[in-house]
Amino acid sequence: MVTRRFVALGVPVDVSDPLAAALTALRADHGGLRFTAPEDWHLTLAFCGELGDAQLEPLTTVVEEAVAASPLPDRLRLTGGGRFGRAVLWAGVTDEPAGRVAALGARIQTGCEDAGLPVQRRAVRPHVTLARARRGAAVTAGAVAEVTAATDALTAAGREHWSPPSVEVWSSHLGDGPARYEVDAAVSG
Repeated sequence: MVTRRFVALGVPVDVSDPLAAALTALRADHGGLRFTAPEDWHLTLAFCGELGDAQLEPLTTVVEEAVAASPLPDRLRLTGGGRFGRAVLWAGVTDEPAGRVAALGARIQTGCEDAGLPVQRRAVRPHVTLARARRGAAVTAGAVAEVTAATDALTAAGREHWSPPSVEVWSSHLGDGPARYEVDAAVSG
């Protein structure tokens, strides 16, 4: 089994449950998509790849230093849907004040590099990955429209936003079947 680690902001159940319920028809209508479990939804700030348990403490220290230097967003809000190429379906997220998620992600990625930890350097585009296309399938414009309609409905009901309490270090365990996720550490903001 392969364990990969990443740093993320979690999506609380009071936001993920209503979104998952709103996407029930989408799941039934798009069998070519492999949906992620709502309890695994998150906003990735830094992807470190394969990291052993011995590197968990230095990674947590990097996160602590980044959180101390970069305040967490006051509020995150689901906004619309989109896709990366033909393979990934996502719900967009905006942060208030704008730019805090990207700044925090950049600080964590830089901290990982400075600490000699592996990290993929990339700009943070706040989103929640909802599904990936199975081999030979594709995320359609109709699926994106359904996600946008779902997030619009949550906005109308006032159930699309949250204040992140912490930044988390997650593990994804890859093997036979879907990935298993768990939170290894949480750093409060």
